[in-house]
Amino acid sequence: MRRPDPESVVRCSLLIVHCSLTLGFLLYAGMVPALPAFSEDQSDTDESEDPGEALRLNNEGVAAMNAGEFIEAIDLLRRAAELKPDPAFIQNLSIAMNNLAVKNMSDTKPDQAIALLSQALRLMPSDMLSRNLSEALVMKGRMELKEGRLELAQQVFRDAILVGPKSTEAHLWLAQSLYDDGRLAEALEAVEKAQQLGDRPDLESFAGKIRRELGSEKNFFEHKGMFFRIRYSPDIPTQDVSSGAWALDRAYQEHRMFLGDAPKREIPAVFYSPKDDFAGTHDLTSNVAAIYDGKVRLPVPEHADWEALSRTVSHEVAHAFIFDAGGPGTPLWLNEGLAEFLSTGPDRPLGRLEESIRKSEPLIPIVELSDTLRNFKNNTRVTLAYDQAYSLVKFLNQRFGVFGVRRLLQTFKSGASEEDAVREALFMTPEILQQNWESSLR
Repeated sequence: MRRPDPESVVRCSLLIVHCSLTLGFLLYAGMVPALPAFSEDQSDTDESEDPGEALRLNNEGVAAMNAGEFIEAIDLLRRAAELKPDPAFIQNLSIAMNNLAVKNMSDTKPDQAIALLSQALRLMPSDMLSRNLSEALVMKGRMELKEGRLELAQQVFRDAILVGPKSTEAHLWLAQSLYDDGRLAEALEAVEKAQQLGDRPDLESFAGKIRRELGSEKNFFEHKGMFFRIRYSPDIPTQDVSSGAWALDRAYQEHRMFLGDAPKREIPAVFYSPKDDFAGTHDLTSNVAAIYDGKVRLPVPEHADWEALSRTVSHEVAHAFIFDAGGPGTPLWLNEGLAEFLSTGPDRPLGRLEESIRKSEPLIPIVELSDTLRNFKNNTRVTLAYDQAYSLVKFLNQRFGVFGVRRLLQTFKSGASEEDAVREALFMTPEILQQNWESSLR
């Protein structure tokens, strides 16, 4: 938050802060001055009150607020309002509670923010306070969603909509929680309401994704296990469904052992038969064997080879674990390399990498590896990138052990950049990491 120049703030001015949450980022906007303080001859009081003391407390509260001392400001302004319940004093108290709530939100403490904003609204209702309370509830709901408490998250998002019916984010996150719960029709209704409030490309993309799934999965059956919720085509034989569920559970147990933790909520999985439109669920190349996009999506062929498919399942389940451990900031080379390492073990063939070494061809720098993995048009280059990503993770595991790999993921989850995360977790630059890894190959 940009703070004003202290020299330019007179002691009777008070800043009111409106916060806006957009897909996880806290922004500050809409600063307006509060009501000015009063002098004694401006106060209209009866004889039983102490206007001088109430005025002094109000002005000290305003000064504390401008200095960022929110708790002190609330205490002073509350005492002023108790001595003299003047609307101006009450509004200043409401504003101070709002601004402390905004600070709590910036510190990721939505519970405290919700309590403060609820009190402020009871003192003096306003649209701004309602918007901020709605956004605090959205933050709270997202935290519940992350912990896997879907029903509680949905209730909190509904509360956010009740307080702020024009909040696009509240409708969007309700849609996301319903989508994660497999309630596609309700999720589509929620995201369409979000679109009515703000037509954005991400909302249109999400709505389109849900519509495609509703079309392709409308007759699917559902099986709920301990760790997964599986939706599957009625055209898939029961034996294949059981084999797929077993492969999912085995991958879950193996990855939890390596990473030391697991996603807090059950992982959705969808099995498609050859008759279903698996290709319509993604915009990648046609030769994709399976994907993880928040759900493990697996096409099951006729006469399925479950020994091979189990490795594919393990790879996609690994992505769910890696996202949980490292967050969305995990670079693609680490995401794919670790998923390959966890699903294939330490003896995966590295034909393209070995060929490049044999021909003394330059390898892809780590800083370019993620972009190369995204370029599906160059198959030779992508194959080399996958080999390198796997080999790098294998090197990390040999050099730093499983705890070093976990530490690297945790550093990415904290929001560190790729270079900073490598420095902090591995105590070297990406360039030195590249040199050490290449030396281990010679």
